[in-house]
Amino acid sequence: MGPRDRAAHLRDAGTRLGQLPSQTGGLEAQVVAEELTIRNSSGFHARPASIFVETARRYRSQIGVRSDTRKADGKSILGLMLLGAAAGTRIVIEAQGDDEAEAVAALSALIRGGFGEAPPDGSAS
Repeated sequence: MGPRDRAAHLRDAGTRLGQLPSQTGGLEAQVVAEELTIRNSSGFHARPASIFVETARRYRSQIGVRSDTRKADGKSILGLMLLGAAAGTRIVIEAQGDDEAEAVAALSALIRGGFGEAPPDGSAS
């Protein structure tokens, strides 16, 4: 499934979590989110964070990543590394903006693909 198909699937599956106040005070903006597990053996270290940020910056939407009680700007390498997300950590990618579904789909694909690294158990999937 390509990023655009995935984006349509996210919208159709009802993954919108709710409305957030817009800067104009209305309730028009919504958030698209997906929960995933970090699969690569080294977790969210410098190289995966850099790849994630490079991809996130292609989108106009605001992007955040949550892990437990911490939240980071999805366009900040340092912020992502400070999450301390090791292999097996559950994270939530959130996006709000014009291309939110496409952004979440592309970033989720990176996580699911383990950033091209081996999974923790060393098996290929």
